[in-house]
Amino acid sequence: APDSVIIPGSHGIVRFSSDEGESLAGFQIKWTAVDGDPTYVNPTVDPGPFGCDKDIYYNGAGTIQTPGFDPSGHYKDNTTCVWRIFGPEGYNIKLHFNDFGTEMSHQCKYDSLKIYDGPSASDELIATICGNRLPHEEWSKTNNMMVVFTSDKVYHDIGFRAVFTAVKPNDHQVTDIAACTGTPTVLTATSGTILSDLYDGVTEYPNNLNCQWKINAPVGKVITLWFNAFEAESTENCNYDYLSVYDGKNSYGLLMDKLCGMVYPEKMTSETNHMYIQFISDETAGGFGFNLTYTIEDPLPSCQDSEFRCRDTHCIAYSKVCNGHDDCGDGSDELVCGNDGVCGRPAIKPIESNTRIVGGREAIPNSWPWQISMKHYGRHNCGGSIIHPQWVVTASHCVEDNRNLDHLTIEAGKHHEKKDDPHQQIRRVTKILMHESYDSDLIDNDITLFKLDKPFILNEYVDIVCLPEVVVADGANCMVTGWGDTKNTSGAGLLKQALLPIVNVDKCNSTDYLDGDATDNMLCAGYDQGGIDSCQGDSGGPFVCKSGTKWDLQGIVSWGNGCAEEKSPGAYTKVINYIQWIQEMVASHP
Repeated sequence: APDSVIIPGSHGIVRFSSDEGESLAGFQIKWTAVDGDPTYVNPTVDPGPFGCDKDIYYNGAGTIQTPGFDPSGHYKDNTTCVWRIFGPEGYNIKLHFNDFGTEMSHQCKYDSLKIYDGPSASDELIATICGNRLPHEEWSKTNNMMVVFTSDKVYHDIGFRAVFTAVKPNDHQVTDIAACTGTPTVLTATSGTILSDLYDGVTEYPNNLNCQWKINAPVGKVITLWFNAFEAESTENCNYDYLSVYDGKNSYGLLMDKLCGMVYPEKMTSETNHMYIQFISDETAGGFGFNLTYTIEDPLPSCQDSEFRCRDTHCIAYSKVCNGHDDCGDGSDELVCGNDGVCGRPAIKPIESNTRIVGGREAIPNSWPWQISMKHYGRHNCGGSIIHPQWVVTASHCVEDNRNLDHLTIEAGKHHEKKDDPHQQIRRVTKILMHESYDSDLIDNDITLFKLDKPFILNEYVDIVCLPEVVVADGANCMVTGWGDTKNTSGAGLLKQALLPIVNVDKCNSTDYLDGDATDNMLCAGYDQGGIDSCQGDSGGPFVCKSGTKWDLQGIVSWGNGCAEEKSPGAYTKVINYIQWIQEMVASHP
């Protein structure tokens, strides 16, 4: 048996792990609390497999950081670091961030920093953080805190540097006084701005808010609420911090939407001449709040489901859209069409045989000229497709956690993920139009449009893809392209492609496959045996099927259970369900 172990502090954790091999008798441990020995020297703490685990017995403020932290550098791949901070009895631990940057992902499922209220992962999880915004201070409720940093092997950022301090509980008091205290602010002007408390686009709003606004318009008018910026604490069902918008005088009116996180529409329009808005925050983490404007206006003429709304808002029969004739009178019905005789025809012939993304076979440079790279802070985040010289379509989940236009660029004419290419063109995004029914939990309606600051110059290296006119058949072979994870195979950093068969939706939703998670707005594609698939980093990119001599954008890379796993086909946004939505969005945003 091993020798006895003396733990110099008042806490200890015993971990037992076993693999799939041989099993033995196990162990029994007896523990006893003893008086401390003032002459005892703390043993060297096992730094863990990555050399960065550390137990900290508090004797003054200190700093923790990712290994080798450098504001101009980046952290290592495949790293896990654990810091356990043991504070004095009667104190809490405060963690203040000086620098922070990790890969951004939905629910921080790739790179993340987790903070626990205690010395183990079984204690309450205080926060899970990722992205590039500097987090607010985090506080423990006990005298201990555990901080866990995890990175994968795909994308990385600068890491973090934070200062920990032990403070008395009564030092943690909210000093911000809310400007709204539960009494509604009544707005009657023809237009105006609504801001959350302390709004500047950076500072977090205060805790425990109950803010209310009532907008009253003259009879016969309606109210349109425009979302310029929005961020609140993101939770399932928006149960903690949320903005509710009602069509009516109060909360008994029709609930138009309940919003949290960074998923929000471009605008909402009432059907009555009243709108009631309420913002609630709880006692914990939040976001920077919101900047809204409202306008009072005449109601738009209603269009039937079988009609198309032109740019000047009048309606025409949808059958007249893309018929080669300007039926709207302003050309807005002929902007994005799949039958223009130009789209979806690469000047550089692509390989059409079976190749793989997970597996690393690269595409012929510029043979998929509609493929773009969406970059946040100069790093590839997602793919997308050019559908009009000034418009790109991608997946909503690519921007649900970061809609900051200042750090978003779109690059076309690319073959290398990180290196410059001779024919590349770079554009900025001026507008993000997320589908108003996007569901981040189901990943349903996973489609977003980007309007660019100026059109791409179309040539043999940069061109547009066709929108589909018919549903692709089960079993058809279609091509997915991207710069995503290749799972340690060749081709990393180069544009790759994979030919995948369409999987029947009933089979896809069977228990052995996606078990009912694929909605009517999704296509499934992949092989029963796995091995070939799109993967992390391909999200938002094109899934194209050949129709005669042209390629149609039948799908948008959306989600999957792992990458290239057996009986786990990838799920793709079913683009044909959104053709009219795309056309009307482009038409209404000249």
